[in-house]
Amino acid sequence: SDNDLISDSDEVAYGLDPLKNDANADSDNDGLSNIKEVNYKTNPFDNDTDKDKILDGWEIENFLNPLLDDSKEDFDFDGILNLNEFRNKTNPIEWIDSDRDGMHDLWEKTFGFDDKKNESQNDDDGDNVSNLVEFILGGDPLDEDSVPDLKVEYLNGDVISLSYDFSNYRYYFYEIVLQKMGVENQWVDLLNFNYQIRKSDLSKKTQDNRALRAIYRMVMKRLP
Repeated sequence: SDNDLISDSDEVAYGLDPLKNDANADSDNDGLSNIKEVNYKTNPFDNDTDKDKILDGWEIENFLNPLLDDSKEDFDFDGILNLNEFRNKTNPIEWIDSDRDGMHDLWEKTFGFDDKKNESQNDDDGDNVSNLVEFILGGDPLDEDSVPDLKVEYLNGDVISLSYDFSNYRYYFYEIVLQKMGVENQWVDLLNFNYQIRKSDLSKKTQDNRALRAIYRMVMKRLP
């Protein structure tokens, strides 16, 4: 009704005024406008939606999850928790990759890899998953029983169940998308594993109809 690009139903759901153009206002002073709060599914009247003591706007700016407490995580392996990075105003996802193999140097050192040598396509634990994919999807490159993958279960008729564990995906370093080959031989996005994933979505099953002959793939692209 107020032409502020936020639907009336969303304004009512989020406690905003559907008769007032308040899209660009920042009601909770967290660095996010109301329209961004709606888009990111955060609370426009609470500057810390997930109660992790980190402002929502800072979490969005630095690819943290404003819907999940990740304050005690150390995304860039530097020994400083995300909460302390926020307090110190430092970068919680500082990227260091000397050999440009797509894997963080400090992660490589943790597992005894050479950060000056490209070992991304190696499979040191023999689980048929490369070191690079282990890094991106949060596996253990030295444990053959720790395999990050997508599990497919056939149900009745033409329905399959896709189950995944997103909890260790490094979505703050990579864009990770599950795609399916469409009827016109074009890839179609099914799931985007990004920082808008809620806690309830971290490990779940999703169903896909008429999928018995479907082809799936995970696309992983380094974020700028």
